[in-house]
Amino acid sequence: MYKHTNTLFLLCETPLHAGSGDSLGVVDLPIQRERHTQFPKIEASSLKGALREAFESHHVKTDLLAQLRKAGALWSYAPAADLPDPTLIEACLRWGDVAELKTLFRLFGKPRIRQIWREKLIPDERIYPHNYYLALIFFDIKNPQRYIRPLQKKLSRHERIKQFIT
Repeated sequence: MYKHTNTLFLLCETPLHAGSGDSLGVVDLPIQRERHTQFPKIEASSLKGALREAFESHHVKTDLLAQLRKAGALWSYAPAADLPDPTLIEACLRWGDVAELKTLFRLFGKPRIRQIWREKLIPDERIYPHNYYLALIFFDIKNPQRYIRPLQKKLSRHERIKQFIT
């Protein structure tokens, strides 16, 4: 089938755990190892799945950017610019429709999106009705007014400038 083989070396920028799927006594999550040498290894199927996930999420992000550009939400950015994730999240929260918001939550997860929503959108009192909607529908906040109003006061531009001066 395949005639050429090469060794692939990977450099991990974050911790990696390629688990074996077994639980052996004291060790809760043993790692995958070669049977004869006991060297750590990563199964090709595990690597293939991780690469597929990264590839698919990149394409989903690219499609989301294209939809926001088409809607005119990113008019102030260069057409070929690859936006940083926080900027994409903020733009999608502000201008995205329900389908785009669902895609956003699949891509980045609720905790990260909520953090950016709190930092970037809640302080803007002009979009209070929009923040109310996001709080109620997407962040499952039962009483959005009690949640948003104190944060708006705390995170307002005036309050941040006062903290900076003192």
